Amino acid sequence: MKKNLLIVIDSLGSGGAEKSLINLLGFIDYDRVEVDLLMFGRGGINEEYLPCEVNVLPTLAPEVPAGFLKRVAFLVKKYVYSAFLRIAPPKTANDDTRRIWRFFSSDYPSQPKTYDVAFAYAQRLPSIYVAEKVNASNKYTWMNVTIHHSVELQKYYDRYLSKFNKVICVSDVVRQSFIKCYPHLQHNTETIYDIVNPEFITALSQKECTVEMTDGVINILTVARLNFEQKGYDILIQVCNELKQRGLSFHWNILGDGKDKEKIKSMISSLGLEDCISLLGTVANPYPYFKKSHIYVQTSRYEGYGLSIAEARLLNIPVVTTAYDCVDLQIKNGINGIITSYEIADISDAIEKFVGDSDLYKEIADNLSKEKKGNIEEFKKIQKLIGY
Repeated sequence: MKKNLLIVIDSLGSGGAEKSLINLLGFIDYDRVEVDLLMFGRGGINEEYLPCEVNVLPTLAPEVPAGFLKRVAFLVKKYVYSAFLRIAPPKTANDDTRRIWRFFSSDYPSQPKTYDVAFAYAQRLPSIYVAEKVNASNKYTWMNVTIHHSVELQKYYDRYLSKFNKVICVSDVVRQSFIKCYPHLQHNTETIYDIVNPEFITALSQKECTVEMTDGVINILTVARLNFEQKGYDILIQVCNELKQRGLSFHWNILGDGKDKEKIKSMISSLGLEDCISLLGTVANPYPYFKKSHIYVQTSRYEGYGLSIAEARLLNIPVVTTAYDCVDLQIKNGINGIITSYEIADISDAIEKFVGDSDLYKEIADNLSKEKKGNIEEFKKIQKLIGY
């Protein structure tokens, strides 16, 4: 008999968790597992890569209750929620999650089907929903970034996290940060790295790139959500300005979208960097951009793992990255990339070093080409969770 698996995720946008899920779904044996996918939002650019065997359920949203008085109460609630968003916008994603659940928890429908296994493939709302609204014999939730929860947040999330058989962390660094906040759940944690499928990525990298790379210059690439706090775009733009001031001939392409897009555009404009940096938005297939770039640069302040760096490594693109907390899981400084401090000059020096030292660039590119590609063995851990 087939196993029934439910996977809940916010959407299939361009983030690392979303790409990891697409890779995971590519390895499932659909003769043995029936997969339902439940999302809070549709239209994400990675939806086109969903295996045809995956059953996509109707989008998850609060339902208008039956009965006149209940409908009126629901509409009032929506109005108050919208007013709160305008008057006091949430400061963090956790604030947003708690507010949504406080207003609409009773209006989100429970899943009518009973599952063998349920995955909340992201923290926050997917985790809460699976904990509260899904009936499954085994439940697992994913932690995709390092956790730094206040005591108040710990008390809030503990009531949901304690309902899972295991908390799956995408790196040992994420696991240690989680255990620090929730030491009583230590024995219910496991590390499973984001799955990278080399055949899938290599095949997609051979497709046509929709944007012409600038000839005769160093093409730099960053693939990351447009977010100052985590992804360090304030640092990135200052590095771009520094390189321009130094007279380096380069063009920096950025793939991604996010809440800080207008702030980033304003910063680029104020520094007069429009001629050397391009915001290209999100694309379903970023891999031809990797293939045509000379250097991949990451300026993150923290990551759960760093899937875009893994993708650059897989395609043998030398990496310059800041020293975020788990960077050494992937990059060995001077061997398969360069790790720098967060200082603008240090990052700029590292990029210039790649440009000016062709022997170092070739050595690192050669080292990348000899690395083991992908981590398909991580899927065996997923198989064990599903039970086949």
